Amino acid sequence: PQLVKYQVEGSVLPAAFCQQHRVLRIQHPSPSQVHMQQPAVQPMMMSAGSSAPLQMVGGASVPRFAVQAQSPVSSVVRISAAEEAAKAAATIQASSGDFEFLEQKLKQPDVLVLFSKTYCPFVQRAKAVLASLSPSPVMDVIELDIMGQPRHGPIQQALRSKTGSSSVPQAFVNGSYIGGCQEIENLQRAGNLGPTLQRLGCRFA
Repeated sequence: PQLVKYQVEGSVLPAAFCQQHRVLRIQHPSPSQVHMQQPAVQPMMMSAGSSAPLQMVGGASVPRFAVQAQSPVSSVVRISAAEEAAKAAATIQASSGDFEFLEQKLKQPDVLVLFSKTYCPFVQRAKAVLASLSPSPVMDVIELDIMGQPRHGPIQQALRSKTGSSSVPQAFVNGSYIGGCQEIENLQRAGNLGPTLQRLGCRFA
């Protein structure tokens, strides 16, 4: 058997990938930063310099980590989130129904519409920022993975046609695009998130 290290940059490692490539364990210097997707296999995650594995399931999300599949090391394979998104854009098409679904969601009056995936750490960061607001914005959170949408799936391709990005989270109020995790965090740090939502007409509970 051979060990292959997969260098993943800025993305969630899909559970199906772990299963297909017989991933045994994930190594990262900060285990608390690793977010696991829905289970398909149950790999082991080892912190650097530690012999005590942490039980994890599915895929993982960190800025950079290595996945070990078999042994000994024979190659290093780089996996890029940007390349994954570009490949999806070239192979996955949104249907008229996907565009209609998107437009109906964005037409909701005075509601913060958040396109989300439950396992995404960037979504979780954005949700935490929004949850810290008082009073709270009235929100419609669309969990694309619960709907059965694949990564960078058709509805995300419909989003890409509108915003230029198929990533999540994506937030809108009255059809106006607020941004993703970085934009939401930047607005909050500047003290402008609440005022921006108010200016766009968002209702608060």
